[in-house]
Amino acid sequence: LNNIQINHVKGQTVKQSVLHKQICHQTYDAVLVFSDTVGHCSKTADARAAVCSLLLRSLMQEDEDVQEEPTVLERGRKLVRSISQSSRVQHCRPQNHLGHDVCDIIVTEIKERKSLQLLRVTGVSQFVIANEVSSMMMVHMACRPELRHFWIDNIFSEKGDNMNIVRVDKYVDCSNRSMVRSMSFWDLLATCRVNGATPIGYLKTSSAGRWRFNPMDKSVALGLQAKDLLVVVAPAPLM
Repeated sequence: LNNIQINHVKGQTVKQSVLHKQICHQTYDAVLVFSDTVGHCSKTADARAAVCSLLLRSLMQEDEDVQEEPTVLERGRKLVRSISQSSRVQHCRPQNHLGHDVCDIIVTEIKERKSLQLLRVTGVSQFVIANEVSSMMMVHMACRPELRHFWIDNIFSEKGDNMNIVRVDKYVDCSNRSMVRSMSFWDLLATCRVNGATPIGYLKTSSAGRWRFNPMDKSVALGLQAKDLLVVVAPAPLM
């Protein structure tokens, strides 16, 4: 958590004016929306999370549109090009500073699967169903009790291993770019293991892609670069 700064701001997360003050003229790699059941039932909490996600999406798209608003000269040049060239009309979705779709950087938590249809209306494609994740974890430990050490004593403990998001060049020597681009997931796994980390997913920042976890074919080249991101399970740094 050394690289995370948390500011506690009180306000209604379903009010546009409150959210606008927090995200106006700001850029974010990700926005997390939690389903808060403190004082609310799960149905109400999920509905509030969906409304918050919809407002965030709208505000972030408006902000991107303002930043990309062309000047009078640029509009004139585009008009000339459109007259002189025949082209298809394409609808471009707003992207953040990393080139990712605005809808993809909003991750929303809901408690119940029945709230999923409500969330889809907002256009948010990234979500976590908290109750199902908890249930799967408990079933996992019930079937394999030895995994208690992994979940309880490591992942959910202040000690032991952490899940981190890091750049590729934290664990991979990227001086030889062609070698890095030709690395498979098996190669990435072996390289990270030497440094005590286990990669479980990656994100290529050069394109508006999504996180890829535990790929089926681990022998194909990933085309990684130094600035791409990895999700790794690694020992917590010594304090």
